[in-house]
Amino acid sequence: MLKWLDQSQKKASAITSRLTFKSTTTTSSFNGSLINTFQQYGKPILKSSILTLVICVLSFLPMAFSMPSSVGSVQVDGYSVNQIVNAIYRIEGGSKAVKPFGILSVPCNSYQECRRICENTVINNIVRWHKSGARQTYLEFLASRYAPAEAHPLNKNWLPNLKSVLRGV
Repeated sequence: MLKWLDQSQKKASAITSRLTFKSTTTTSSFNGSLINTFQQYGKPILKSSILTLVICVLSFLPMAFSMPSSVGSVQVDGYSVNQIVNAIYRIEGGSKAVKPFGILSVPCNSYQECRRICENTVINNIVRWHKSGARQTYLEFLASRYAPAEAHPLNKNWLPNLKSVLRGV
């Protein structure tokens, strides 16, 4: 993208230098009409080119930040991301919860939005777990981040409850 902008700037400089050259070799009336023509047609073309570039970049952003549909099937500690997220939903109170999925760190206003945040947390912690050297199970690592025992007395039950739901007990 920067290369394209650089090339566009070079082309604009070349056009400007041609206009300057012509202005020294022609009469002032021709020079004025040439500059008016450039101002009239050159700027909209440049603006439309930049606008086209912006539209192209913006159209690719959702694809760049969206997760593939197979993310839910990623396995860690023998469970998929979807299974872990569903278990978190259950242990955090399910449909009766004031905050679905126990999301307290950022505001979320709907089930889908809270679920997406929970999925992102689970996935991001898989990456963090791997980077940390995976000295403990993933679920232990997740519990230490999602519901740290020192944050609330009831959080000591979070990991056993999660494991229980995941095992189907």
